[in-house]
Amino acid sequence: MTLTHQRNVTTILKEQKVLPGDEMIRLLDTMTETEAGLFKRMFKNGLFELMGTDGAFEFGLKLILSGIEQVIKEQEK
Repeated sequence: MTLTHQRNVTTILKEQKVLPGDEMIRLLDTMTETEAGLFKRMFKNGLFELMGTDGAFEFGLKLILSGIEQVIKEQEK
């Protein structure tokens, strides 16, 4: 987790005056079993720590560009 991300999380928690565990329980209570399972897998795989990083941005950008490239190739056929 980057220092900036840590500061953002700390600021949000101070403003909300809610403990992270309480917020997590409230969030999980609003999810279906399927959504909660997906959320759990994302958390275990460290995807939340990846969000907002340069690596995540670059991956998303490459994914979009690859998709555009694929569409262009299909149209050329």
